[in-house]
Amino acid sequence: MQVGFNQLVSPRQHAAAVAQLERQHARAPEPREIAEALGIDLSTYWAWQSTIEGTAMVSIHERPLADDDSVTLEETLDDPDAVLPGDELQAEEQRALVRAAIAELPDKERTVLALYFFEELTLKQIGEVLKLTESRVCQIRTQTLRKLRDRLSPNCRVA
Repeated sequence: MQVGFNQLVSPRQHAAAVAQLERQHARAPEPREIAEALGIDLSTYWAWQSTIEGTAMVSIHERPLADDDSVTLEETLDDPDAVLPGDELQAEEQRALVRAAIAELPDKERTVLALYFFEELTLKQIGEVLKLTESRVCQIRTQTLRKLRDRLSPNCRVA
């Protein structure tokens, strides 16, 4: 299909070309491939896209922000995986709140949590150590976790 810039490529033609390329390559097509499929050069494709969308399309990989600037647009984008300022401080404050709440628990409840989460003993093994039934250990663990969750819920987002 040969299309000039003055001839509009319909959104339907564009969508059909994109769909065909996606099936053919099993991935999203690159603008260069779409332009080729539509029979236009890449600059014509970008110009057509900008008239359709009302915005100018630029490559974030190649185009510098200014003539004397070597930083690409891509390098100015936020990193979604980056640690935000204050995140580590907030996490440390939450850990301190959890430590303080655990320290206020009675010995038996602290022991059950320590054996279960840190020593990774089963409820049956904890029962043998504390001379309690497995179901009683389960009750203590459940009640203790509920108590901690209630105590910490206004201050922390503990999973």
